[in-house]
Amino acid sequence: FNIHISLPYSYIEAISKTFPDHEFKLGAETLLSAEEGSFTASIAGKLLQEAKVGFVLIGTPEDRIFLSDPKQLTNKIKTALNHSI
Repeated sequence: FNIHISLPYSYIEAISKTFPDHEFKLGAETLLSAEEGSFTASIAGKLLQEAKVGFVLIGTPEDRIFLSDPKQLTNKIKTALNHSI
C-alpha cells in the first residue's frame, strides 16, 4: 500500500517521533517560496527539508486564490525541487 500523510508543520516532528518506523510518506500541507521564514502556515523549504518531509502539496485551493500569478506557483515548485522535497 502507498499512504501519504500531509500535515501542518507543527505536527510533523511529533508524528515522526510517534511512528519512527512508519510505512507511510510524511509530507507538508504547504510551502513558502521564499528561502526563509513563514507566512500563515506556509513554511520555508529549508525547514521542511530539515524536517525530512517526503513531499509537499502545491496547487491547493489557497494557492490558486493567493497566487494569482503563475510565476508564483512556479517559484513554489522550484523551491520544493531545490530542497529535495
